Amino acid sequence: MRPNVLVLISDDTDPAYLGPYGGPYPTPNLDWLAREGARLSRHEVVAPLCTPSRYAYLTGRYPSRSPAPALDPALLASLYLPDGPRLIGFEAALQPGQPHAATIFRENGYTTAYVGKFHCGRPAHTLGMLDIDEGLSEEEADRRRRHNQRLAVEELGRIGWDYAANLAWGNIDWEPWHRLDIHNLEWTTDGALRFLESRRNQQQPFFMVVGTNVIHGPRHASNIEDQDPLITPAGRLAQAPSGAHPPRRTIRERLSRAGLTPTHRAVGTVWLDDCLGALRQKLAEIGELDRTLIVYQSDHSVFGKSSCHASGSRTGFLARWPGRIPAGTVCSHTVQNIDFLPTLIELLELRAPAGYRMDGRSYAAALKGERFWAGDTWFNQIGTARSVQTPEFKYIAFRYQRAQIERMQADPDRGIVNQLGRSDPWMPEFYHRHYWDADQLYRIDHDEGEQINLAGFPRYAAVLAEMRGKLARHLEAIGDSFCLTPDPFQTSEEFRLRVARRMATAIEEVGYFHTGGW
Repeated sequence: MRPNVLVLISDDTDPAYLGPYGGPYPTPNLDWLAREGARLSRHEVVAPLCTPSRYAYLTGRYPSRSPAPALDPALLASLYLPDGPRLIGFEAALQPGQPHAATIFRENGYTTAYVGKFHCGRPAHTLGMLDIDEGLSEEEADRRRRHNQRLAVEELGRIGWDYAANLAWGNIDWEPWHRLDIHNLEWTTDGALRFLESRRNQQQPFFMVVGTNVIHGPRHASNIEDQDPLITPAGRLAQAPSGAHPPRRTIRERLSRAGLTPTHRAVGTVWLDDCLGALRQKLAEIGELDRTLIVYQSDHSVFGKSSCHASGSRTGFLARWPGRIPAGTVCSHTVQNIDFLPTLIELLELRAPAGYRMDGRSYAAALKGERFWAGDTWFNQIGTARSVQTPEFKYIAFRYQRAQIERMQADPDRGIVNQLGRSDPWMPEFYHRHYWDADQLYRIDHDEGEQINLAGFPRYAAVLAEMRGKLARHLEAIGDSFCLTPDPFQTSEEFRLRVARRMATAIEEVGYFHTGGW
């Protein structure tokens, strides 16, 4: 009999937060997962942003292969310009009729389930979801949230999930009504626990994905216990969640005993571990713990989020399957999240749909402690940046769409947009000094933080040309239109001055990442 599969995907989680990766916060359940299973030390996502990363996990395909969803015409015009790179961002979406993990598992005899943050579906307005703003009454806001939750559950059913519950369609700090911008991880966990209880004494295996909004914002810290446990994306609860988690106040107590300050990421990490602990306990209770492949992973890291830098793409990955994955296995090969679905298919001996092409390659052998070849080049895409890396070097190319350049040149006072096409500051701009350079070459075997751009050094000219050639071949292989020649505007003195002005005025907006509050 095939095993069950439970996949836990957290948000905005740097592996350095987690105990198995040397993190400072108490994570006994994640530690257990690593101790009794496998840990990947160089696991990366191909597009470090919530939506395209989840698309890659669930399809085994680069986000640029996502069909165009039903977006606003103006936004579609900016994403699919014929004279520039496609902007890889929030437009990747799973749609009805498209093969992906849930449909593949269902066709192989599994019951499929999704709980928690999805953020990989069609735009909310195209599904009939309603806006919620501060002008609404409490009753009307609650009615709209229940309405939106019903539509989200129905959409996941159309996509291919047999069970869907306690969903967040996207980031909860996008809510216009900020009183509702609070985490309720116990509620998310409860949706998963109800499904697991329904599998008691069932013969059919299940495949379940549990997505959390932690450690993403809105920020929380020592005030976590004051946040209303009745508020959820599905409306106000009649009573608080079941209590499978330890009480929230104990998070601060556990951190204090460890000599740690209850910052946002500290509280979020411990809370995440409590979620895994509750799932672990329920699996043991229904007699399915050792018959379940449990996987933990994240959609991206934090400080390089929305860039091709490893500080955004490097994530934690842990997997436990007694009898098949040797306890204590550590894999140091570079693998990517497009490899996840091919790995599950090989590991579980599933049948893939005829003609379905995946970009990833299986690392099942690595999880089983066997010899494994991970390849010698890896490709990333996010915003209007693309990268290729080898064990020694990484090359990042940042190119604007022609329309973006025309808009920036037409209004010198307007400022400039970043790789994600946004005028508001994002973290990689502040953590990577060469973020704005059109061409970037890093010696990653010596400069793992990717801080010294070698692209302008004559001694590395041949390496730069070789890496640019490797990137060109990857782009051609997947049909990703991308011009390798930068527009003169990107190398002009005017552009450099506008970058300097942007950084000078925006640095305070991300200052909280440098303080204990984060």
